[in-house]
Amino acid sequence: DIAPRFEFGFGLSYTTFAYSNLKLSEVVIPDTPTNSSESLPPGGHPSLWQTSLTATYTVKNTGKLDGHEVSQLYLSYPEGSGEPPKVLRGFARTSLRRGQSSTIKAQLRKRDLAVWDVVLQQWVVPAGEFTMSVGASSRDIHLTAKFTV
Repeated sequence: DIAPRFEFGFGLSYTTFAYSNLKLSEVVIPDTPTNSSESLPPGGHPSLWQTSLTATYTVKNTGKLDGHEVSQLYLSYPEGSGEPPKVLRGFARTSLRRGQSSTIKAQLRKRDLAVWDVVLQQWVVPAGEFTMSVGASSRDIHLTAKFTV
């Protein structure tokens, strides 16, 4: 195990930003037929690409200078799913004048929540509690919210 010197998303800014108001929509997981004899298009079943969850949050420039912030959205899967502790599932670059704020909207598709099931040979969404984290980098998390599937 080698600890990285700089976390994913590390960067320098000449101003500061505040994050607030993380809200999640209701989770909707579209059905995917498990035993379908139909030929699937490249990329898998079309239901994988339907929106399952929408997250909104606010980023505000609290510093003295105009600046750009790249907010990052990470997902932590339920225990026992075999996934890494945090998986990057979205990001947004926002240009803000000093004192200005912006509401960011991020949509997660079923594929963003799913993991590959080797036995079934298809993408499945694991049951359990997920954690969504939003911040400036993988180690600079400002907001978290949990949801259950």
